[in-house]
Amino acid sequence: LNFRVADPSKALLQVSNYSYSVQQLALTTISDVLGTKTIEEVRTEKTKIADEIEAIVAVKADSWGLSDIDIRLTDARVDESLLRAMMR
Repeated sequence: LNFRVADPSKALLQVSNYSYSVQQLALTTISDVLGTKTIEEVRTEKTKIADEIEAIVAVKADSWGLSDIDIRLTDARVDESLLRAMMR
């Protein structure tokens, strides 16, 4: 996850810790989006999934004064219990 602080006053006043908050937002969004994908989609469409996640995170991060959100999925490991649930 990479981002740029476009509006420092928003970044400091709209959220208590913008760096931590945007990381947590990205992790939560990754989990939410991956939960809607099949195992094959997760393995083969990392760029498309990253773009989808990036768009969602960018909307919220913009209200925090952050811009140029860039998310790269380098390794998509799925928890064993989630993998079993997805296979069902």
